[in-house]
Amino acid sequence: MAGDNQMISLRQASWILALDVLAAGLFWLPSCLGGQSFLGMMLMGMVVLVFLFAYYTVSFCWLSKRSRRNGGKIRKQELSSALCIFFILYYLAAVVYSVHFFYRIIEGLIPADYSYPVTVLFLLAAVVYGAGKGIEVRGRMAELMGWLVFVPILVLFAAGFRQAAGYGGPMDPHAVTGLQWKNILSEGYGALWFFFLADHPLLLWRQTNLESNGRKTPVKGLVGGCLMVFAALALTGLFFTPEGMAAENQPFGILLQMIRFPGNFISRYDVFFIMLWMLSFYIFSGGMLLEIVELYMELLEKAGLSGKSDTGQNGRNNRMKQWTALFLGMLIFFLSVLANQWDSFDAVFSRWMLWTGVPVCLLLVPVGVWKWHRVEQNGAE
Repeated sequence: MAGDNQMISLRQASWILALDVLAAGLFWLPSCLGGQSFLGMMLMGMVVLVFLFAYYTVSFCWLSKRSRRNGGKIRKQELSSALCIFFILYYLAAVVYSVHFFYRIIEGLIPADYSYPVTVLFLLAAVVYGAGKGIEVRGRMAELMGWLVFVPILVLFAAGFRQAAGYGGPMDPHAVTGLQWKNILSEGYGALWFFFLADHPLLLWRQTNLESNGRKTPVKGLVGGCLMVFAALALTGLFFTPEGMAAENQPFGILLQMIRFPGNFISRYDVFFIMLWMLSFYIFSGGMLLEIVELYMELLEKAGLSGKSDTGQNGRNNRMKQWTALFLGMLIFFLSVLANQWDSFDAVFSRWMLWTGVPVCLLLVPVGVWKWHRVEQNGAE
């Protein structure tokens, strides 16, 4: 998009959602649902992805409907200070966990001595750049990276399914005995919370230009992202037994090093794993850091410490964004190092998300719309 209006198009928002789901699900779902039978794993993955699609679809449709009833004015309302502070703390904890998670993926799978600080600092530099430049840069990069990610993955998956069909895979139809929907739903919910660390629909909707798109919403990209994650889960289940998936920390990362193209014309397959790992980290964590910077600038604007975009202070505000992103990058690096030394960090964070983070995120859309509606009514009076 031309200009500096801090808005993205519907197509760019759709690509962001697709990449969010893909970046979160490729490495997370196979490792989280490992140890289940093939059919049980696929059903649990389907529960996660269907719920995720319904969550975004209902949220965007409801937000758009309320906006049309108010003549589009509801989209111009700012978040309350309490919501801004909550999202800042929420995404700060989320990006620290994502750095910790993506480091554990690469640890032990690459035949080189990558130290934790070098790995995190290298990728945080790219994340800080994207956050400092704003949502428009992220939207344009999402369009470009979408094709750079989806096309190689499609080729890779096609070769993988061809290879799996050669020996049938370890799927055992008799391993589904005793499968219960209660277990499927509970395990599926246990794997769902990681996806809620991605862009919240309330925040992404405020940054998307929907005025010229009628009733359309940016959930179309979710279909492609969910299908790709589902294919990755199926392919991992065909290459590994349930016991093998449970024994491996990152079965999908190992799978990327096992797939061979016809003719074996590529001698090293680590490049695919490194590429997907880096892009997933950048897409997933970059969105969180961007939201922190944007919400922090909104708080400064409320306090009168930062000018609005139409006051001729764009250059000053952009420099403040970049310095804020740089400071946050250093803070996140320091916190992620501490988290890596805390053995129970994964368990504590996952329990907090399951019982607090996910329910609160589900309630934020109606709370935000209700707040904006009250502001509109008070203004009309």
